[in-house]
Amino acid sequence: DAEKRQISSGDTVGIRSNGDAIALRALVSKSLSPGAVRVAEEHAGQLGVSVEVTKVSSNRSSPEGRGAA
Repeated sequence: DAEKRQISSGDTVGIRSNGDAIALRALVSKSLSPGAVRVAEEHAGQLGVSVEVTKVSSNRSSPEGRGAA
C-alpha cells in the first residue's frame, strides 16, 4: 500500500481518525500486512482503529531522513 501511495521510509505522512490528526515520519516495513498501519502508543492519542494516511512531504533528498522513525 505504501508503494501505491508513493510513500517511502523517511516521508512525512498525515494520519487522521476520529477528528484527530498527527504527522509522523514513515518507516515502511514488509512485516506488516497490506493496508496495516502501526503507530506507537505515545503518538496515537485518540486515533481510532481505522485511520486515513496521506503523504505530506518527501524527505528522499535527505539521507538522514530515510529509515528513521
